[in-house]
Amino acid sequence: MGKKYKVKKDYGSGYRSSYYGFRKDFPDGSRRGRFRKSTSHMERGKKIGKILLLALGFAAVVAIAFFVTDFALNLSNQPVVTDNPSQTDTGAQQAGTQQTPQQTEPAQQTFGVAVWLPADTFRSDSALEPFLANVKQLGATTVLLEGKNVEGELLFPTSLEQAATIGAAESAYADFAQAVEKIRANGLKVMIQLQCFRDPLAARRLGEGSAVYYERPGTLWLDNSLDQGGKPWANPYSETVQNYLTGLIGELAAMEIDGIVLDSVQFPSGYALNRTYYTGESESGVSRNEVLKNFVAAAKNAAGEVELLLMQSGAGALGGDEEQYHGSLFGSGADGYLPDFRLSGLERGVTAGEEVFNAADPAAFLTAAGEQLKAAVGGATLMPVLEAGVSLSVQVNALQQAGLENYLVYSANGSYSALQ
Repeated sequence: MGKKYKVKKDYGSGYRSSYYGFRKDFPDGSRRGRFRKSTSHMERGKKIGKILLLALGFAAVVAIAFFVTDFALNLSNQPVVTDNPSQTDTGAQQAGTQQTPQQTEPAQQTFGVAVWLPADTFRSDSALEPFLANVKQLGATTVLLEGKNVEGELLFPTSLEQAATIGAAESAYADFAQAVEKIRANGLKVMIQLQCFRDPLAARRLGEGSAVYYERPGTLWLDNSLDQGGKPWANPYSETVQNYLTGLIGELAAMEIDGIVLDSVQFPSGYALNRTYYTGESESGVSRNEVLKNFVAAAKNAAGEVELLLMQSGAGALGGDEEQYHGSLFGSGADGYLPDFRLSGLERGVTAGEEVFNAADPAAFLTAAGEQLKAAVGGATLMPVLEAGVSLSVQVNALQQAGLENYLVYSANGSYSALQ
């Protein structure tokens, strides 16, 4: 019979008793049994292995966490790079370049109550002093002076060769800068008005293509018959004309003034407008409205830090007059707008919104027009032109109801008895 093996059991602990290889009662009892591992030995080895694996895993996690944290800290010290919305595909900035903070636009000036200053009064010391004292006592804060009139003549001296060529500065006031300084010394701001394309001198003398022609090049278009004093106009499409005007604007901007007002930034008014011919129009591919807007943008560039404002007819400001402006000039780059709301221009009626008004009801018109234009110009200065007279207070109150505080009071001879 074969040898019997006894297996001790420990039912109390729930585990079978184990044999070790060096025990005499090890099954098979041979010498090779000494090299065989028991079950408990193997389980203990597994436990030790698991502990080692856990330790190695924990060390690996710690190492990974260290490197990730170090990388994150290094990344946080790098300059922040954001996409610049103004970049083009060909002009993208390199990574790692810090963005320059956006500059806030300077606050626009408040001109308040402005008055028209006639050139004859400006030229005379004896007339200028009492004029300034009177308007200042009435509440004026700004004066508007015509620096270039509808004849193309300049009130201020200039070094531009083009002005000398056409004789525009022959009657310029030699003491222009001193007179401006005197106005400012009285605590008043100074704005200079420039007639732009209503310039017969430039039209006649600046060279080929500088004038508006009648049907074809060579024959000047006139805004009235010759015996009625008709005058030629300068061509808005002419680069020569535009460069001349921006040159004058640049010279004014270098003086001690507070604003430049551009007038007659338009196509001509008059008769036979359907017969006008503009050299360069067909070649440019630019609409008439756009060529005016582009000029205003160039004028603003020439004016630099000086406020640039645009004067328009009331009808043109409200409706974009198709004959003169061919659309709205708002958004052209000007810092402000002066719509001409003088009552004498309302005789035929003018539309504000969907209503038609006339001079018999100036208050209703000015309130409606003021509200409409205030919404249209956005943050630009809005400074309506009013007519001096007995109904001025009614006009001012109507503008104030529309939330407008800036306005210009016009008197051809500079005589003012009230400004509010």
